[in-house]
Amino acid sequence: MLTRLSGFLYRRGRPVLYVSVVGVAIAGAFGFGVSKHLSPYGATDPATQSVQAMNRFQAASGRQIDPGIVALVSAGDVRTAAARQRVAQVERALGAAPDVQSVASYYDRHDPAMVSRDGRSTYVLAYFRPLSDKRVSDDAKRIEDEFAGQRDVKLGGVAIANAQVNAQVSHDLAHGELLAFPFIFLLSLLFFRSLVAALLPPLLGGLAIVATFFALRIVSSFVDLSVYALNLVTGMGLGLAIDYSLFMVSRYREEAASAGFELAALTRTLQTAGRTILFSSVTIAAAIASLAIFPQRFLYSMGIAGAMVALLAAGLALVVLPALLSVLGPRVNALAPRRLARAALRDARPDEHGWWYRLASFVMRRPARTAVLSAALMIALGIPFAHIKFISADATVLPPSASAYQVNAALRNDFPPNRTSPLELVVGVPASSPQLTTLAQRVAELPNVSAVAPPQLAGSGGALLAVAPTTPPLSGATQRLVHDVRALRVPFYLGV
Repeated sequence: MLTRLSGFLYRRGRPVLYVSVVGVAIAGAFGFGVSKHLSPYGATDPATQSVQAMNRFQAASGRQIDPGIVALVSAGDVRTAAARQRVAQVERALGAAPDVQSVASYYDRHDPAMVSRDGRSTYVLAYFRPLSDKRVSDDAKRIEDEFAGQRDVKLGGVAIANAQVNAQVSHDLAHGELLAFPFIFLLSLLFFRSLVAALLPPLLGGLAIVATFFALRIVSSFVDLSVYALNLVTGMGLGLAIDYSLFMVSRYREEAASAGFELAALTRTLQTAGRTILFSSVTIAAAIASLAIFPQRFLYSMGIAGAMVALLAAGLALVVLPALLSVLGPRVNALAPRRLARAALRDARPDEHGWWYRLASFVMRRPARTAVLSAALMIALGIPFAHIKFISADATVLPPSASAYQVNAALRNDFPPNRTSPLELVVGVPASSPQLTTLAQRVAELPNVSAVAPPQLAGSGGALLAVAPTTPPLSGATQRLVHDVRALRVPFYLGV
């Protein structure tokens, strides 16, 4: 197969490149905006008790369980009429959004925890209807634009944080690519010692990223994908494309040094380096595609994106790159300083001297010892990973200039802890039930409970009980509190 492919690419190199240029133009036109079609992080498992409880509450109440937007209003002393009027304006603006189901403020709930310790700030909560994360994130972005320029109001909350994380990911990817490509080119120039050959690895890396962005754009029309897949695409796309182009270009120059820049050199290159690339890409794609079996959006998105970028990078290395090499011929060594050209010519010929030859000879003479030492080194490098701790992405991953980060910091430092990110207990009895009062008292007596808010209605036969822990939401102590609440025996439905 690879032999026939080499013959076709050698004879039809230019038409293949023309088609590739058109394909890249189409992929770029539709693929570069892919981040706008992707959803936020997505670390929840639909089978967990927490998600099932959330779905139960949303079906009964017609709104999301968490406030999507927390509008921090700094209007002076909250006891004044001016502050009350300003908060009412913010409430009306948030409530006018078509997908916001309800809003709440200090003046509605009369909850002193919604007032800062200095009494000069408060916040308004906006609850969205039960919509997809993508829809909520888009709506939050529109609301954020409406409040732009209002210095006394800062927007935070889950929906705003997700919208800002999406924007930050797109910005960081573009910034990272601008830094990576010149560095890759310089490294390629060091290895290949030719300007033309040095351009091929970053070129193939860029093509792999563009092609995968286009593929993700298509897949996102049918599957809900996480924006975090883009980070994987950029890293793997550059890494694999550069590796594959190094294999191909180095082997082609070696074969051409002995057989000339003819069909035989291209055929031999595909039979050796091409075969390695083919099996490598299939192995990598199969391994990373295993993530697609997980229900969490960010995991299965990485599985889909990783498999696609591995296969597309290999496809470009096996089709577009050989076509380009067949057209370039000896010009692949062009634009090289004379000294570098002589070094490149030496590198292209078999060498039984030098550091790499001595290393290969050492490994071949002592394979068992080398394998043991290499395995020990890899294990030693991996030991720190055994202590890694993962947390969900939230506003704290944003830069301090982001409003969601600032609101999160203000809520943490200036207000009673965890009132906008409490443990939420969905119960199957009405809010007025004595059984719920008893449950609230039992929960309040548990360790690490700061406060239990008054119950909220959840349809005609259910209620929501918000429990504020004394420790951060993702801490070990808060996780133990979740287990303690779930261990309570009650004669009605209780989901945390």
